[in-house]
Parts: sequence; C-alpha cells; structure tokens
Amino acid sequence: MRGLFTIIFFCLTLMNCQDGSANNNTPQADVQPAAAAAEPAPAPVIKADTGSLPLLPIEKAKEIVEKCDYIDLIFYQLDFSLNINEPKNAKGLAVSLLSTVKPPNPTCKEGFAYISFLSNGDIVAEAEVFFQKGCTYLVFKEDNKNVAICEMPGRGIKFFNSVITQQQNARKQQQGKN
Repeated sequence: MRGLFTIIFFCLTLMNCQDGSANNNTPQADVQPAAAAAEPAPAPVIKADTGSLPLLPIEKAKEIVEKCDYIDLIFYQLDFSLNINEPKNAKGLAVSLLSTVKPPNPTCKEGFAYISFLSNGDIVAEAEVFFQKGCTYLVFKEDNKNVAICEMPGRGIKFFNSVITQQQNARKQQQGKN
C-alpha cells in the first residue's frame, strides 16, 4: 500500500510539472475516464440532484487554489482514500480539478468520490466528484447542500485515470502474491 501512495504522489508531481501553466484549465475533449475496476468494492451509492446549479464563481475557485494546503479525497468504490498534505501538490491538484470556463454535462447521478480542500486544518470547500465517461465534474456543497458545479479539466481527468490505473495495478500485484 505504501508503494501505491508513492506512485500516486509521483504521478501528481509529474502532472504538476508537465503543464507549467497553472492557468491552463481548458478541458481536453479527447481525454476520457478509464474504465472502472472489474471488481468494484461494495460501497454506498451517492446520488446528487445537480438540477440547475450555477457555475463555481471564479473568485471561489481562486480562493480555493490560493488557500488550499491539504486535500482529503475519499473514493466510494476504491479500497483507499488519498490525503495530499504537501501544499504545492495540494494546490496543483486544486488547479487540475477546477474550471469555470464551461458548464459541465451533469448526466452522472452517482458520485465517484468526495473531496475536501483545507487550509490550516479548516475546510475551504467540499465537493462531490462525478467521474464517468461523458460526465466529469464537481458539485460543491455548503451546509450539506449543492451550491455550485464545475467541469473537470483534462488534467483532473488524467489524475483520476492515473489513480484508478495505479489501484488496479496494485490489486493485480496483491492477487499475484496470494
């Protein structure tokens, strides 16, 4: 499991370095989420009513990126969670996930993960992550209510695809040892 977190940390760092422009949040149309693991673990199904939520205001996105020094990411169907406690990497992931450029296609109704953006231990923002082919977006919450939505840029899609791939590879390695 330690190796998995090292690989994910490396991928996150590499993604942050590959695109030197922190302002390049344009989604890449040719990037799609990888197929989910063949053996999904039983987990709660989270459904969200995205309705006609407003786009995440650019001021809020900037605040999240500026203040974020820690990210807590809980996956619903994967057998681990991810904590990013290096401020530079937390900011890099925040930039990779936030876009206010275009509205998403909110056709997914089942969440993939829950993410908390923190600053000095205080929650700056929380969102439910939707990640399926054709719909990749975040629904931001305040007081447990949906308040805003934003499309996930291509870099965010690549990050989650990398996490899924690493998890699948780790599972295969574990099965090979047994």
